[in-house]
Amino acid sequence: MVTKLTTLVADCDRFYRQSLSQLLEKAGHDVLIATSISDALQTLKGRSADIIITDLYLDSHQPDGFMILRLARQVRPGCEVIFTTSTPRLETAIQCLREGACDYLSKPVSDADLLASVQRIQERLVQRLQQEDALVTIETNIRKVLSRSTATLGAPVEPEQIEPKHYRIGPVLLDLNRYEIEVDGQRISATTSEIQILGYLCRNPRRVVTPQELIRSIRGYTVEPRDAQETIRAHISNLRRKLSMIAPDADIITTVRSVGYSLKTPPQVSL
Repeated sequence: MVTKLTTLVADCDRFYRQSLSQLLEKAGHDVLIATSISDALQTLKGRSADIIITDLYLDSHQPDGFMILRLARQVRPGCEVIFTTSTPRLETAIQCLREGACDYLSKPVSDADLLASVQRIQERLVQRLQQEDALVTIETNIRKVLSRSTATLGAPVEPEQIEPKHYRIGPVLLDLNRYEIEVDGQRISATTSEIQILGYLCRNPRRVVTPQELIRSIRGYTVEPRDAQETIRAHISNLRRKLSMIAPDADIITTVRSVGYSLKTPPQVSL
């Protein structure tokens, strides 16, 4: 199940913006609005979006929509962009695809064409989450097998330590027995990686954890700092969005610029 998508609509045409926003809201999206390139960039600095639908020529005769795409990918690497334009050209369409846009639609865009494009994106998001969870499951099973093999060879067995299974941070409850996250009693659709990241932060509540350490804790191996930063940033952004959709005071994670992440307050723990 995919969480409610956040979609940014960037267009200078007031009627088109309203029409598109109403269509997406009826389809279950949380819609953000931008009227200019500066407005869109400012919005993305404050909130990340799953999908961006923007006029390629938002403020000028130059394809300034590419600026939105590049910033969006910095804020959230998995963000998908749909470009629209009143002056479609083959060379521009090719450039859009090279820049990483998922679609290039000619105005006026029909409701059916737009919703079909959005549906394709949603299906990719579902597939991406399923693949991610499947990878985590495979890696967990491999570690269990290797652990049993080591024990069979006579490696010393450490006494089992009982880890807390419930962590409460404000309105947020992390239940590691059921592998669930609840906000004010309402369960959110969290991925395995998001649960593991929050669990690691809860187990290390009084220090800042780097992206590389978080990757190592949930994947079992080390990656380059830049790759770790982009991966963890995307997971944290998704988790924050899911929490804040239920309760504004569920913003429990602090970003320490150029260092990593920590919890704003230590959690209450129980077995």
